Amino acid sequence: MGSSNIDIMSSLSLLAFAGLLYILSGDFPHAAAGYPHALLGLLAGLAIIQLATAIVRRKRQALSSKAPASGDNRAAAPKGLPARVLLTGVSIIGYVALIPVLGYAVSTLVFLLGLMWLLNPKHSVLWVYAGVAVASTVVLYISFGRFLSVWLPKGILF
Repeated sequence: MGSSNIDIMSSLSLLAFAGLLYILSGDFPHAAAGYPHALLGLLAGLAIIQLATAIVRRKRQALSSKAPASGDNRAAAPKGLPARVLLTGVSIIGYVALIPVLGYAVSTLVFLLGLMWLLNPKHSVLWVYAGVAVASTVVLYISFGRFLSVWLPKGILF
């Protein structure tokens, strides 16, 4: 199956998903429904853009005599991509599991630092990873905890 077909199927699935969630959010109070409806509108809009792009790409490939037989003109996926995707998924599950134990700040710092280190095969710039992880955690913690007054889970440290 070519990439155009996959893009068309995924964009139609996203449109159906956004439509279903829009219908299900119909029972929300008017004031509370604004944000979910805005996000669902954004999702639907991006799915429509993806659908249009896939249809145009499919038509161009059909008109071109030099189109590859598979209908896929994308570059090959980098070596080890499935392992990286699996590693990211396992890391996210571990992160969510650690939040109640270590708290939001410590878990986020460990998650960001660990994932950046694991996904880069060179491992040569650990201090940059640490800086990005600390800065991101501090910005998120202050933004949500202080400015937006969103409760963030506390752990054994803080």
